[in-house]
Amino acid sequence: MMTKDAYMALYEKYVAGQCTADEIRLLETYRDAFELTDTPWDEAAMGNQTQVRHRIRKRLFHQITSRRIRWYNYAAAAVLLIGITVFIGLNIRQELANSTLAMQESIQPGSNKALLTLEDGTQVELDQADGAQLAGHGSGAIRKLDDGLLVYGDPSRAETNPSANQTHTIRTPRGGQFKIELADGTTAWLNADSYIRFPLEFNSNERLVEVSGEVFFDVEKQADKPFVVRCDGQTIHVLGTSFVVTSYPDEKEQQTALLEGKVRVSIEAQNYQLSPGQRTVFDKHQKQVRKEPFDPEEAIAWKAGYFLFNAEPVESVMRKIARWYDIEVSYQGNMHDKQFSGSMSRFDQIQDVLNLLALTGTVNFKIDGRRVIVME
Repeated sequence: MMTKDAYMALYEKYVAGQCTADEIRLLETYRDAFELTDTPWDEAAMGNQTQVRHRIRKRLFHQITSRRIRWYNYAAAAVLLIGITVFIGLNIRQELANSTLAMQESIQPGSNKALLTLEDGTQVELDQADGAQLAGHGSGAIRKLDDGLLVYGDPSRAETNPSANQTHTIRTPRGGQFKIELADGTTAWLNADSYIRFPLEFNSNERLVEVSGEVFFDVEKQADKPFVVRCDGQTIHVLGTSFVVTSYPDEKEQQTALLEGKVRVSIEAQNYQLSPGQRTVFDKHQKQVRKEPFDPEEAIAWKAGYFLFNAEPVESVMRKIARWYDIEVSYQGNMHDKQFSGSMSRFDQIQDVLNLLALTGTVNFKIDGRRVIVME
C-alpha cells in the first residue's frame, strides 16, 4: 500500500502535469481503492453506508478537479482523502453516532430572496412579488425579469419622471441572495445579510450607492459620471470595473477586492489605487490598512454558488455558513489555530457541509434546533 508521503508527492506531481501514464494509473487505482472500513457501520446514526461513501467520494474528487485551486489546496484535499479512512476507523462511530447531524430536521441552504423598501416605507418581499405588483411602484421603473433578478430604469422617463429622485433599499436576510440591475446598467449581486441603497435614476454628477455586507459590482462605464460606493466609512470611486466589497459589522476586517479595471479606495482620509488582483484590507480595530494580492476565485466563490476556504480560521468559516444557512453558532473548547481549506457547494444541506468539515478531524459538530455547536 502506498504511504501517505508517497501519495502526496505523486498527487502534487499530477497537479503539476508531470506524471507519466503509469503514475497516473497508479494514482487512479489508489484513489479507486478508497473504502470506509475498519469499524461497524451504524446505519441509524450515519445513513446508508454505500450512499454516504459514494456522496463523499464524488463530492471531494469533483471539487478538487473542477476548481482552479492553487496546488496547496490540492495537497490539502489529498491529505483529507488520505486521512478519511483513518478518521473513520478511529472516530466516526464515537463522533458521528453521538452527534445529531444525521438525525435533525433538515436545515436548508439559502435562496434568492430579499426585501425591497421604497421611499415611503412600503416594503415588498421580492421572492414573492410578481411583475404586476412591482409595476405599481416607481411608475413602472422596476421589472422582475427572473427569479432573483430585479431590473431598474426607463431612460425615456429619466428627466421627467418625478419618482426618479426617490431612493430604494434592497436587503437580503440571512439565508438570502439577490441580483439587481440599476438604472445605469450596473449590476450588483448581494450575498446573505447585505443591503444596497440607491436612487431610481442617477441624475446627479455621480452615481452614488450605499452598501453593507458583501456585494459584487459590475459597473457600467460612464466617463463623465463616476460610480461611487460608500460603506461604513469607506468610499470607492470607479468609472467602469468589477469588484467585491465585503463590509459586515461582525467582521473585524473590511475589504475591497478588484477583479477588473481600476478603483480608488478612500479609508481614514487616505487614498489607495488598486489594480486587478489587488485588494485593500482595513482592520477596523487597529485602524490599519494594507494593500495585497488576492485569489479572485476565492473572492467570488459565493457568487458562483460554492464556499472556498484557504487556510481560513474556523470562526470565519462558521460566520459564512451561519449567514447562508441562517443559523446560530456556539463553541466548546479552544478554536485557536484551527483552520479549513477546500471547497463545497453552498446548496447542500447543512448536515452534508458539516459532515465534510468534520471528516478533516479539525473539529466536531452538533446541531440543536437552528444552533450549531462547534466542539474541539
